Amino acid sequence: MIDSHCHLDDWSTGEERDGILRQARQAGVDGFVVPAVSPDNWPEVAELARTVAGVQTAYGIHPHYLDRLGPGSLETVLAELERFLPGAAALGEVGLDRRVARDGGERKRQEEVFLAQIGIAQARLLPLIVHCVRAHGRLLELLSSHRIERGGILHWYSGPAELVGDFLRLGFLFGFGLAVGRPQASKARAALRAVPAEALVIETDAPDQPARPGERNVPAALAEVARIVAEIRGAPVGEIVELSDRNLERVLGPIPRCGGST
Repeated sequence: MIDSHCHLDDWSTGEERDGILRQARQAGVDGFVVPAVSPDNWPEVAELARTVAGVQTAYGIHPHYLDRLGPGSLETVLAELERFLPGAAALGEVGLDRRVARDGGERKRQEEVFLAQIGIAQARLLPLIVHCVRAHGRLLELLSSHRIERGGILHWYSGPAELVGDFLRLGFLFGFGLAVGRPQASKARAALRAVPAEALVIETDAPDQPARPGERNVPAALAEVARIVAEIRGAPVGEIVELSDRNLERVLGPIPRCGGST
């Protein structure tokens, strides 16, 4: 099965990463979509794709890392981003996050960077991997007025069930992970139930978004994600895995599998 969203580059040493990958394979996870989030980690994620079997990449500027763009112009950074996109499955991780945008100026900056990256995705016919927190209404407005031909994935969907149909019409899949099983995650579970089978993908977002705050997540937990999602939707675990892999590859294209080696 494929982890549709994880950050393998966060395990900084090769030995540590090899252990994480062995653990993932033992759990049945043999493909990994690894989105890069800022100019700082684009080269490291590109190196992962060259050296680790089963890794497919995406590259973008995450709203949490706008302060890492440096003193140069946005145009310069975007030109550097374009250099990494050949061979990438998507443009991302990009998006909006009102949890970290403290004022109108920061929200405006997030939207400026997001829209610039939408333009690149449109020009290169790439899908988007989108991060969105507390801004789904505004996200829908921006995506509706700047259509992405190949759609994309709303990673770790935290929006309301009522917007699922609107995003679906724009060609987006909906990613869910461990947190959907938390007792307080009733909104996420309602959204999960509202997502049609053809738009569902599962992910870990490892090492972030663990089942319980304070823990560290790993890609091997995708097996637990599949179990939780299957229970909430009243479906067999194998069906959830099959749906997720098929939906993911329909939007992102073929994902390499690691088989028995790294």
